[in-house]
Amino acid sequence: MDRFILSGVLIAALACVLPAGRAMAEESSVNADRWVEIDLYWFDRGDIQGSAQRFWDRVGPLYTSVNGWRGLILNIGWTVDYVMSWSGDPAQHIPMVRGAQHEPWFKVGGQLTGTTEERQQKWKERFSKPANELRKDYEPWTYAEVADLARCLRTVAANGGVRDFRVGSFVLGFTGIYGGVSPWYERHPEFWKHADHGGVDFAAPLQADNRPLGGWPTGFPQDTVFATVFARQWGSLSRAIGMDALVLRDCMFVPTAYTRIGPYGWIVPTPEKAAHLAEATARLVRESKQANPTALVIGYSGGCSAVGEYRASGVDLEAIAREGYLDAWIDQTWAGAWNEVGVRAGTFWNEPKLGWTYQAAFMLVHAAQLAGTKVRHYQLVETFDAWESWDVIHTAPDRLRWGIWAYSHSAVKTPTGLRVPAGAYISWANQGTRLLEQQDVAFLKSEIDAAERDAHIMKEVHGATLVYNRAALEHQQTTNSGEGLKEWIDEQFGAVMKWSVPLSSITRVEWLDRVSADLLVVQTPVSLNPEIEGRLERLIRGGQPVMLVGSPGSSIDPDLDRLAGLEGLGGPRKSHVLTGELAPDAGSLAAGLPTSFGLKQWSEHSRPAPGSTVVYTVDGSPVLTLGTGHSACWDPPENEMGGNMPLTQLLGGSTAAYVLAARVATRLLASTDAVRAADIEAGQPVALAAWTDETGVRRILAGNLEEGISDGADLSRHVGVRLPAEWKITGPPGQRWANAEVTLANGVLEIRLPQAESSLIELRRIEK
Repeated sequence: MDRFILSGVLIAALACVLPAGRAMAEESSVNADRWVEIDLYWFDRGDIQGSAQRFWDRVGPLYTSVNGWRGLILNIGWTVDYVMSWSGDPAQHIPMVRGAQHEPWFKVGGQLTGTTEERQQKWKERFSKPANELRKDYEPWTYAEVADLARCLRTVAANGGVRDFRVGSFVLGFTGIYGGVSPWYERHPEFWKHADHGGVDFAAPLQADNRPLGGWPTGFPQDTVFATVFARQWGSLSRAIGMDALVLRDCMFVPTAYTRIGPYGWIVPTPEKAAHLAEATARLVRESKQANPTALVIGYSGGCSAVGEYRASGVDLEAIAREGYLDAWIDQTWAGAWNEVGVRAGTFWNEPKLGWTYQAAFMLVHAAQLAGTKVRHYQLVETFDAWESWDVIHTAPDRLRWGIWAYSHSAVKTPTGLRVPAGAYISWANQGTRLLEQQDVAFLKSEIDAAERDAHIMKEVHGATLVYNRAALEHQQTTNSGEGLKEWIDEQFGAVMKWSVPLSSITRVEWLDRVSADLLVVQTPVSLNPEIEGRLERLIRGGQPVMLVGSPGSSIDPDLDRLAGLEGLGGPRKSHVLTGELAPDAGSLAAGLPTSFGLKQWSEHSRPAPGSTVVYTVDGSPVLTLGTGHSACWDPPENEMGGNMPLTQLLGGSTAAYVLAARVATRLLASTDAVRAADIEAGQPVALAAWTDETGVRRILAGNLEEGISDGADLSRHVGVRLPAEWKITGPPGQRWANAEVTLANGVLEIRLPQAESSLIELRRIEK
């Protein structure tokens, strides 16, 4: 059957003729992968060859400067229907979600200015006139026509200098989308079985289905597992129509999307359920790859906490990566779509806890999980949306530029050097009939190429380094899954880094004696073997700046706890306490902050260790302390999800707990004269990253990323960056893009950023 199908597809593909006169030399200056995502509906079914050429003429430049995997991922109707309903007949029309409707689209640009009230009014005006001329719905595509499109895309790419171009598709695990319903889900609702919070169960046994299918010529029998049915269907379909890659997108890798809440709630309740979820996803990946070993299998994050994907959704990305069937992983860093105020037609506030700095931290933890495996790790570069109303590339291009540079420089410190992302996945290339404009393509190409090229010559990452402790998470997942540890290091420091703590690297706790860092921020240091625990204790006693993060007693080893200033007293956790109190000894760390402030915190009894300094307390117990040497301990607030409100409200009514944590981290950085903020003002959040390349050039990346901290009209931000004396920078500082006011005096780099702007500052040491 597959042979017959392949022959039919090749015959159909003869309509695509290699156009003459378009060949161009292939550039190979960037050692990276590059993928672009587009919806099938953009292409013209009546002129497949012509629309493939029009796509390449516009978007092709994004590919010609990279030498890794290059390809296009098609959205073929969103859900699993086009795979699961494939009959084996190339003339079959592709089933689509019934009733799905695009959101209205608008041609908008620039930031909304003024007070919050003024911007809300401008937001209403912005989305008052839809660009209805952009609308386009799916034509009645057949599988043979999609095969023809894939062949034409490879042909125009080869003629444009890219001779190994790949064409793939993605699938979602949704029961429907944008008001539409999946016909396959209506036939087999059992694959979406988790009753508590929803989500696909890839190991769900399905009801028998006697329809002839491409991978199951006589149908599949009762209780065949979803992963097995899907994989065999994918293998048949991908070979028949020439698909080179499969992206397991929303709810087709992580069972839930855009929330830390998993199928059973905040944490998988039992080790048995955790094991079931972990094996279910691993099986889907394994069998999909085995069904067509030549096609790439690419995973896709849930868009939320990487720790949460493991602890709440049971997805053990590290174990899957080490099994060897996963080829690549996309961190869906849609930060602007969530973080920007006023970019969606439906709501003024979006989901700040999925915003710019949070996504940076999620990406770091995924990078630590993938370190040491062959899996290629990608950032997602957002543009506009093929179904929704937001448009980040035109409303917040300089924040997007910050994201491109920050995410491409997300580094894992390994014993053999730095590991950085392997490439970029650009989503989307279209919004309705509108393709990325020529200037959009030029902007993306310039920034992604330059960022990736620079990341590959990065020699040293400065500032704080997160320390991922898999042992603690694995112990809880396999022995006591229902108990939490305050293990959400990515959410916690995704918030802290908003207040100018340079943070763009991560390592693993087992590598602590083989990597260096200005400040180690250690995730829940419990369940450590004696050798690693002793190593960490020696680092603290030896003066290495260290910040331990977790609950005293329950998620920090008691001996380490005491060194960092806390002693847990045991006892049950109390329900949420909504007030923090500054301690009398906080001193300058408390400057400008209220004595009492809102937060969300599970309270546990503790007391300060001898010789420690308490910074703030909750329910009478210290939760942030400075300990012996250059150490600190933080029992952080909870990071519950929420949306459609300002960040301050989401954090419990105040940013004070995170400002205080940032100030403590900065004091630890100052103890060894590392690069750091000269001062941290609560109302002046500026994200920082710092690194040095192999030629000795220092770079500072600064971003004005936050709204929802205040309601005033002045949305500019400033920060002073204290440079280490040993850098001996004599100036003047340069900027890759000149959007900031930058001055250097007395070792402090003063940066003033207009609303929504970013800056990449270059510092060179001039020898006298």
